[in-house]
Formats: sequence, C-alpha cells, structure tokens
Amino acid sequence: YWEEMLSAIGSYAVGAQVLFLGILTFLAYKIPFGLKKTQRSGMALGMCTRNIAAVFVAYFSIVNPDPGVFVMIVLVVPIALVVALIAARIFAKDAKPLSE
Repeated sequence: YWEEMLSAIGSYAVGAQVLFLGILTFLAYKIPFGLKKTQRSGMALGMCTRNIAAVFVAYFSIVNPDPGVFVMIVLVVPIALVVALIAARIFAKDAKPLSE
C-alpha cells in the first residue's frame, strides 16, 4: 500500500481527516451542557481518538475492499494523535492547576 499512502499525501485526504477530527473535537468540547471543563476536555479527546479498531473490523468484513479505504484507515491513526495532542495543549492552557 506504499503507492496509495504516498498518493494520499498529495491529495485532500489528509486535510479532510484533519478538518473532520478538528470539528469533531471542537463540537464535543462545546456542546455538552452541564459538564465541567475537565469532563468536556476528556470527552473531546476521547471523541477524537475513538473507534479506530471498530473501523478495522468493519473494513475486514468487506469482500474485495478498495485499497484506498485501508489507506484512509491507516492514516487516521497518526492524524488523530496529532489532532488530540494539539487539542490537549489547548485544553491544558485553559485548565486550572490542581490544588494540593
């Protein structure tokens, strides 16, 4: 799948995943009514990185799947990690220090 991986880098696939995960993380942080900031940030980070294994299960149940689908699934792992790290830094700047 190396050719497909390299061709995905030059396309809008990576940008689309970053945009999707960024919006998902933002909405998961802003929408939960009644939750504290620490709960919202934890939920937002969880939403950004969830269900990667479930996608692999669904992919392997398809007969003769398109190789591009596998590439997008593999690409979501490092992209989700980067988006989650950026979001965690943003949440950490806004967090209060824990009292001792």
